[in-house]
Amino acid sequence: MLARQALAKDVVFVVDISPSMGKPYEGFKPSKISVVRDALAYIGSKLLDGNATRVGIVVFYRYAFPILPLTSDKSKFLSTIPLVKVGGSGSAAGNGLIEAVKLLRRSVRERVAILLTDGGFNEGIKVDHAAIYAKNMSVKAYIVTIAEGPKGSVKEMIQSAASITGGAWIHVTSRQSLFSTLTSILSANTGRIPH
Repeated sequence: MLARQALAKDVVFVVDISPSMGKPYEGFKPSKISVVRDALAYIGSKLLDGNATRVGIVVFYRYAFPILPLTSDKSKFLSTIPLVKVGGSGSAAGNGLIEAVKLLRRSVRERVAILLTDGGFNEGIKVDHAAIYAKNMSVKAYIVTIAEGPKGSVKEMIQSAASITGGAWIHVTSRQSLFSTLTSILSANTGRIPH
């Protein structure tokens, strides 16, 4: 059950659909992308359960593009989630974040982007450079890395990007930790706790 106080927020989920997301990992079976879809369906439907929040979805691989503009329509959101499937090669998280900011730029509400990825960015705008644009557009970015997670310079870039926007970087290694992390992020930013 959600607390009913309606704090107007706009949230865009930015989802990595590069080929590595189609693979299983210890806590993410049958695949990382399938667990992300399950988490989006659960968390998003709770957010849209009779309150003022709006959500959107951006996906990225080598390219990044929105597949759902900001909406408070629960059925539209849920019907879009099955379309979040593995795309082509490459991983351009910075481009994904830029597309999220574009969806949020006309919003007069508090703005939150939640990027879900297994790391390994190798295309497009660097995510920490995109974070500067997000900050200047008053978008708080949370970067949730799953499974193996980022290493080396990518890890440093992710930490920097989250810090620049006032968000956070969280690494999760299981389905349960993904669900609880998204719940915590959205509870902190909406005043409502999905149960």
